[in-house]
Amino acid sequence: MKRILFSIFFILLMSVIFAEAGISDKNDKLIQAAETGNLQGVQSALAEGADINAMVVKKYEFGMEKGTTALISASEKGYTEIVKFLLNKGADVNIKDVPNGFTALVVSLQNNHADVVKLLLDKGADANQIEAVTGYPALIWAANKGYEKIVKSLLDRGSGINTKDSNGFTALMVASEGGHKEVVKLLLDKGADVNIKSTIDGSTALIWASQKGHNEIVKLLVNKHADLNVKDKKNSSSALTLASYIGNAEIVKFLLDNGTDINTKDGTGFTSLIWAADKGHTDVVKILLDRGANVDTRETTKGATALWWASDNGYLEIVKLLLQKGASVDARDTTYGATPLMCASQKGHAEVVKFLLDRGADPNIEATINGTKGITALLSALGNEREDIVKLLLDKGATFNLKDINNIPYALITASKDGSLNFVKLLLDKGVDVNLTDKEGYSALMAASENGQIKTINLLLDKGANVNLKNTYDGSTALFMAASSGQTEVVKLLLDKGADVNAKRASGGPRRVIASIYRDGATPLMLASYNGYVEIVKLLLDKGADVNVKSSDGYNALIGASACGRTKSGDMRLNKNLFASPNRYTEVVKLLLDKGADINERDSDNATALFRASQNGLTEVVKLLLEKGADVNVRNINDATPLMMASTGGHKDIVKILLEKGANMNVKTNIDGVEYTALKIAKKKGWREIITILEQAGAKE
Repeated sequence: MKRILFSIFFILLMSVIFAEAGISDKNDKLIQAAETGNLQGVQSALAEGADINAMVVKKYEFGMEKGTTALISASEKGYTEIVKFLLNKGADVNIKDVPNGFTALVVSLQNNHADVVKLLLDKGADANQIEAVTGYPALIWAANKGYEKIVKSLLDRGSGINTKDSNGFTALMVASEGGHKEVVKLLLDKGADVNIKSTIDGSTALIWASQKGHNEIVKLLVNKHADLNVKDKKNSSSALTLASYIGNAEIVKFLLDNGTDINTKDGTGFTSLIWAADKGHTDVVKILLDRGANVDTRETTKGATALWWASDNGYLEIVKLLLQKGASVDARDTTYGATPLMCASQKGHAEVVKFLLDRGADPNIEATINGTKGITALLSALGNEREDIVKLLLDKGATFNLKDINNIPYALITASKDGSLNFVKLLLDKGVDVNLTDKEGYSALMAASENGQIKTINLLLDKGANVNLKNTYDGSTALFMAASSGQTEVVKLLLDKGADVNAKRASGGPRRVIASIYRDGATPLMLASYNGYVEIVKLLLDKGADVNVKSSDGYNALIGASACGRTKSGDMRLNKNLFASPNRYTEVVKLLLDKGADINERDSDNATALFRASQNGLTEVVKLLLEKGADVNVRNINDATPLMMASTGGHKDIVKILLEKGANMNVKTNIDGVEYTALKIAKKKGWREIITILEQAGAKE
């Protein structure tokens, strides 16, 4: 009996399962037919028993699922006849898909299927679902997209024409901003309020259309009595100032024809004329001037006029138009007291400078900029090394006023550094002192020497430049600059002109000298030796450079050449010249020794040239120094030896050479309370080859 009951139950269960599977297949066919626009297939699936409101869920990549109905699918694709058929058969017009919650109305509106939208609305589709999904009322969403037919359908079915979104924008505003002329026309014909302001910024449809340059829409709005002079809350901008800003001459002219206030200002005090002049819109400037715009009105950010801004930006044609209409040629801003001529001179607008000068601009008016008094147009041009503008200004009577001014020396220095020979000559011919310096005592001759400008150097020297002038922060002369930067020909020229070959740097401020390891007391010879400039070392020695003079660090030229990449304390400051040509230092050392350099002279760490060369890995220099009698067992302030330094740095060839010359292997130095020999140092550093060399020689820890 139990078996009979179980069999009956199983048969009934399978019947249900197969029935549900059959229905599921029919629903799939219905959705597929709706998605592909197959009306006959839709009709057939329904006739076979498919559920008209069935939600079929499909799986996609990455585990995503999407559930849709026949009505939603057909509405999304715009299949009007299928939508009509399904609606007539009772399809639920407000059912939502999965997972977005979109209704048929939402998807049809998104895809601009106007006829479908109309059908759905006629069947009671909930238009509020649009706002729930998009965040915007249906009418505003459609107007923003420019969907004219859908806008009409919504209006015909009672959508509020002046409804606002969360920002206070209406359908008319968004359509005006988007340039949707036909939608704007429709809304206006249906009675949209043309002067409603948004709650977020106080803008109107006219302000948006003017800002975006939609000419025809501006005309439609104005013809419907849009307020021409209304301003937004954000920048107090009007339609005219915005149209002038973007340079739309047609809108500007139309607004003026209809009586807008030509001299209205925005929140920055800019008028339409100032904006057009600042942005270079010549045609707009001409229209505004012809209509009587106030030519000398000032904005409130700098207190400048339209001419000031046009000159600052180099708009020559606008400058001409403004001056023809009586603009004040010397109108100064109220912030700095700068004139249009100063602006044009500083920015390098030569044609504008010439025109302003021809119209009587005063080149000697002074301004105070960033705390610096006495700034003139000439000084502005000098600061930017504009020889052409400087000449124009000088020809029109511009004069130098040296009081509280840094621009003149900076101009001369910059021109000398760059080798701008004609500009340097112009400045000197106009009476600029050839020995003027910047606040650190840096002169034109120093700048030219550091950068190898031979012709400029000759000119400066011919004009009386002091070849031995020292800067004020470390006492360097032009010779220091040339010697430290490898300018061989410059060094020769300066020496021939009487440069002091044994001049010393003074103690004090920061060091400009390139790659210098020296502080006060350094000489040009030390700098050239440190950098390995062989030819410069020769020149300096031939002129009597003292080979044994020492700096405050205890360095002399020989120790400097042997160190060439380290400070006196051993901190690495690798000299790029060491990698370029290490043999050059051997040549320098030989030159110095031949001139009587003390081979065993010590620096303030009690180290000698051999110590530094061993430390720095200069094998050939080590050989040369030992051949010339250097003490192989010299010990520095910490009792370290050249052998220890070579072992520290992993310089195995130098270790061999020092041992061959009798270096003591077993002397000790104390490092942080621990005694080390050369062997113990090598073991700590892990230099296996050096360990082997030392052990074979009998070294002990």
